[in-house]
Amino acid sequence: AQAYSHARIVRLSFEEGTVTVTRPDAPGGAEASVNTPIQEGFKLMTADDGFAEVEFENASTARVGQLSELDFDQLALDSNGAKLNGMVLAQGYATFNVIPEDGDVYTVKAGSATVNLASDKLTRFRVDLDGANVRVEVFKGDVDVSSPFGEEHLGKNMLCEIQPGGGEPVAVSKGITKDAWDEWF
Repeated sequence: AQAYSHARIVRLSFEEGTVTVTRPDAPGGAEASVNTPIQEGFKLMTADDGFAEVEFENASTARVGQLSELDFDQLALDSNGAKLNGMVLAQGYATFNVIPEDGDVYTVKAGSATVNLASDKLTRFRVDLDGANVRVEVFKGDVDVSSPFGEEHLGKNMLCEIQPGGGEPVAVSKGITKDAWDEWF
């Protein structure tokens, strides 16, 4: 087993409305404020009036929308210094602006889907989770989306919709319609 370092500097860089953080060693959540450190095992939650942004060491960000929960399952460094970033979108929606450096890994799980960074260039993607339905939109760069229904490679301006109960469980298309949330970048 490879030993990982967990010495990471990840912080809440923006919060508006009701934003809470739950630590793995403390029951219940606490109100979060700007510069709250985020560590492995933390859960970030927003209420119906809440928005939040987490900033990673290299200025990559995870922006969390209203009524959402983003869990930080892995925030580590491997033996070569690459950052290992594993997150779970437990509900709601979030946009990830990733500036990868040598060997960095970014993984976002949502429902039955897993989104992995597919290149070493700037990548911006959004993940929405509504019950069992997952939607992934790529605004810049490339991601790979895997689910029990197969794997899809998405490039700029592509989207993938996974609807396990639908007639066609996976649909991939081009052409994203931006909403007010997407204009935040």
